[in-house]
Amino acid sequence: MKKTQNNGFTLIELLVVVAVIGILSTIVIASLSVARNKAKDVAVVAASSSFRTQAELLYPTGNYTGLCTNQAFLNLMDSVQSQGGSLSECEANAQAYRFVFSLPSESALLMTSTAYAAGEDAVCTNSIGKVVKIQANTLQNLSFPSCEFSDPYGTRQTDPYGARW
Repeated sequence: MKKTQNNGFTLIELLVVVAVIGILSTIVIASLSVARNKAKDVAVVAASSSFRTQAELLYPTGNYTGLCTNQAFLNLMDSVQSQGGSLSECEANAQAYRFVFSLPSESALLMTSTAYAAGEDAVCTNSIGKVVKIQANTLQNLSFPSCEFSDPYGTRQTDPYGARW
């Protein structure tokens, strides 16, 4: 009696391996999507922070009149728009400035992540030296050129390099 030797995999073993690979690839692709969205947000924050320094060099006397129409600011707007963000506000006068960009991916992340439960969907930059995430719908409650409001519950994240960034 001749014994046959089976050197291959069964169909069920192959299907299990393909299913496991499919599940793992789905998890990786979803993680990369979230990381890509966060990278776009960070690019907008970095561009805003960088422009704050540039504004101080462009306007050394502290008179920021014309800042919102300056070519460097228009370049910043193009950079932010290329990441998917948009300008919500730009205000400048002889003493101060404030500009606010909406973040590109916050609305999508709000539905899936509790890390963004505060609803912060914009970046506010001002002449005082602040670059913070804010809720765009609270912008009208902030006095110019402030980017922050008083928070009695201590739930505001004001450090641009904190854990939520």
